[in-house]
Amino acid sequence: MIQIYTAKLGRVMIIDDELDLMTALRDMLIGLGYEALGFTSGDKALEIFKEQKFDVVIIDLAMPEMDGAKLLKRILAVDKDTICILLTGQSMVSTAADCMKKGAFDYIIKPFKLNSLLLPLSHAMEIRNLRWENQRLREGLAFSDMSREVSSDVEPDFILNKLADTVFERFGAGEVSILLPSESGDEFYVAVARGKNRQALLGSHIPLNKAVAGMAPNQLDETNNRRLRLVQPQADAGPTISLPLLSKGNLTGALNVTSSDRKPFSPGQIRALGMLAHTAENALEKARLFIENKQTKKESQKNLQKLKILLEEIIIALSNTVEARDQYIAGHQLRVAELSSAIARLMNLPEKQKEGLRIASILHDTGKICIPSDILAKPGVLNENEFNLIKNHPLTGLDILKNISFIWPVSQIILQHHERVDGSGYPFNLPGENILKEAKILSVADVVEAMSASRPYRPALGIEAALKEISEKKGTLYDSEVVDVCLELFQKKGFKFELKVSLSS
Repeated sequence: MIQIYTAKLGRVMIIDDELDLMTALRDMLIGLGYEALGFTSGDKALEIFKEQKFDVVIIDLAMPEMDGAKLLKRILAVDKDTICILLTGQSMVSTAADCMKKGAFDYIIKPFKLNSLLLPLSHAMEIRNLRWENQRLREGLAFSDMSREVSSDVEPDFILNKLADTVFERFGAGEVSILLPSESGDEFYVAVARGKNRQALLGSHIPLNKAVAGMAPNQLDETNNRRLRLVQPQADAGPTISLPLLSKGNLTGALNVTSSDRKPFSPGQIRALGMLAHTAENALEKARLFIENKQTKKESQKNLQKLKILLEEIIIALSNTVEARDQYIAGHQLRVAELSSAIARLMNLPEKQKEGLRIASILHDTGKICIPSDILAKPGVLNENEFNLIKNHPLTGLDILKNISFIWPVSQIILQHHERVDGSGYPFNLPGENILKEAKILSVADVVEAMSASRPYRPALGIEAALKEISEKKGTLYDSEVVDVCLELFQKKGFKFELKVSLSS
């Protein structure tokens, strides 16, 4: 086993039975600022992988004992989100391509220059960062739900109990207590409690300088900024978080949360608890003033707006990441979104459908991020295996996006955008009546934009050729109503693709 080095760029595991190559790759990545761990044995690597977290795993396909394909399967069984890059000889390219269908991110053909690994590794880290942002978005959306639950009533007792219930249920806590200062101000009393010791805790008094809750309020800097305190209060208790609750700089209480399984709280849980502490502070302010929480609702709306902006920024980032791999399709998804949105407006689709279609159009080629760059940019005709990889991108797009809680059927629209009304499309040969209206619009917009622009294997065919294509195949490949509206846009409404397309256009 090779020594682990501390780094900022990400954690990479390298598995190759060629010691010299593995060592060279490891040293190069360490020099660039990655944290690298190298193995010549798949069994030993898998043992460590089960204990530690890695962002990217680089696997040699041809290894004794456990080959790379088998190791890939076992790694993804442990953590399906791990990004795996394969190293393969020319004779095993078909095996590598098959592994990509089973979850590998990319492959590199041996022999190769060491620095040729950097581009796919950079793309892998971009995917990792997008997943992190997606996770933060989900956590933010979950917090928004929790905040609404806690703030759904103006009765102070209801709010405090709802806060305790929410933390206890959503965080799987073993014990939760909310403490308020006594009239004397020199001790806490437990106002609300959840967990096995609930009855014993309720009403008990705790001096400010004693126990977890007593120490927490003292963990403030000179500007009264909140400082999270993680402590182990007693031998038989799990990790505990104690947060001082403030209102306009004054101490108003404390929130204690104890882990139920003795495992430490994750960074996401800690962030969410810190955000919930603000909700608790607002609740305690209500208890003191007995007024409606208008400001909290206003702040909640601001948070929702920020989350919407963050969602759209992530969507654009993902779209740009896909298009960065192929210079010929730069801007393609945004132009398709421009045309599909215009068709939807002329068809008078409901606002919700129009918005879902716009988002799906911006992301419709997300699945191509898992297709090797040399296939995307190939100037000649694709062979059968290469074309099958291309045809798999709607399914890959579904897999990437399915866990994002869109309020629109974005992943299904993307999955169906290469289906055709006569059932001749892919991936499922759906007949027209089983294809979403939004997918029918997207398929027409996609074809028109693609034919009007240059591709590696041909020059631009122009708008007239694109319109001729959809006209001749109206009712067979393409939905008749959508085609008619698209033709009207170009021939009567003067529609033209803009040189620059913004997300909000």
